Amino acid sequence: MNIINKTAIVILSYADFESLEISLAMHSKYNSHNADIFILQNGRETYDCERTYRVAKRYENLYPKQIKVVDWIKPQKPYFSIRELLNSEVMSKYEYICKVDDDTFPLTVNWLNNYG
Repeated sequence: MNIINKTAIVILSYADFESLEISLAMHSKYNSHNADIFILQNGRETYDCERTYRVAKRYENLYPKQIKVVDWIKPQKPYFSIRELLNSEVMSKYEYICKVDDDTFPLTVNWLNNYG
C-alpha cells in the first residue's frame, strides 16, 4: 500500500461556499483519487454556512467513493472539531492526515504524490 492509500485530506469548511466550490473542483481534477477527502462542516444554520454545506453535499454525491461530508460533529472552535474528527473511528485507518482550509487547493496533477 502506498502513502496515498494511507492518507486522508481534511478540509475545514465554514461559510465560504465560493472557496469551497473552487477547492473541491481543483481537488477533483488534481487529486490522485486514492486519497479520501473529508469535508469537516464546522458551521450550520446561517445562510452562508448552509450554502457551503450544499456545495459539500453536491461534491459528495458526485464523488461518493472519495469525498465524505462530516456533518456529525457539532460546530465548535476549529481545534476541537478537528480533534474530534481525528480521534474518531472514521480516521483510525489513516496513517497520514493532510489538513487544509476550504480556501486552499492544489494547482498541479497528483500534488499529494509529489510530497509523499
